[in-house]
Amino acid sequence: RQDLDRLRRLPKVDLHCHLDGSLRVRTVLELGLASGARLPARDVDGLRPYCQVPPDCRGLAGFLAVFPLLTAVLRNRQAVRRAALELGEDAAAHRVIYLEARFAPYLFEAEGFTAADAVEAALAGMAEARRRHGIQMGLIVDMLRDIGPERAEEMVDLALEWRGRGVSGLDVAGDESLPLTQAHRRAFRRAREAGLPVTVHAGECGPPANIREALDELGARRIGHGVRLGEDPGLLAEVARREVPLEMCLTSNVQTCAVPSYEAHPMRRYLEAGLEVTINTDDPGVSATDWTREYALASRHLGLGDEAFRRMALTAARHAFLGEAEREALARRIREDEAWRS
Repeated sequence: RQDLDRLRRLPKVDLHCHLDGSLRVRTVLELGLASGARLPARDVDGLRPYCQVPPDCRGLAGFLAVFPLLTAVLRNRQAVRRAALELGEDAAAHRVIYLEARFAPYLFEAEGFTAADAVEAALAGMAEARRRHGIQMGLIVDMLRDIGPERAEEMVDLALEWRGRGVSGLDVAGDESLPLTQAHRRAFRRAREAGLPVTVHAGECGPPANIREALDELGARRIGHGVRLGEDPGLLAEVARREVPLEMCLTSNVQTCAVPSYEAHPMRRYLEAGLEVTINTDDPGVSATDWTREYALASRHLGLGDEAFRRMALTAARHAFLGEAEREALARRIREDEAWRS
């Protein structure tokens, strides 16, 4: 318990966290009851198996199966705002000082509630989290691999419209077996030309070639997951040389079978190889995890300690989708934090 308390006090940065994957089970229940959404259970214990993946989850399909219920309860302003506020509250309780949350706002649309409304509501919740809990948050607009061309362009329009007002970047996620389309490439090219930072889910359950595609064709500044990078030594060396950071997520990578076990996770190997590695939660609600637990898992199964945690936090600060002065201020807060000396 003493070790957990100390890990909790360490300053943290999370660059890879999905808003809809962060919901508390009680919040899903209350939002569902309030909105009239069809719920498979009407109490917290009964609903939990439908909101969180089971301990024996062994694949991406099973992992993603819980998300339709989560998006179903997030189809109004109050719900999205509450989700963002509670994510900030939960993260701040684990001394996360900066967090970038991502979501695909078009998935939350309903009658009288647009994707733009969802972005505005999420940013309002993040602003309230900062006022109440002191946590700085940014929003990444996400799109899935099965998105159509018009919607892809619309998400870029939306991200550019809100850039500088809380939206910090653009992402593509989803099943890596689905190929990226020309619509993705056109949309991301326009985002890059406008100076909007890009991160891409790649090399999670898909091959290293997807990482190459994300870098060369989508212009990714960061790679979401990237666990299979080591299968291509040449690409690994290039990623290290270019200082492209990996947004790694221990628990979800085990649950989706991206890696067979915590001990087999390449996080430590990549750190030792000189790669820019960050530690993140991905979907703390869905995975039934939190920021301190992810540090504890890295310590227990990979033998990582303060030096690695400090290095990863500073790496995340350096590659956050913020202005240069803000990144430097964030890194300074981490370096000077008293928790490293306790």
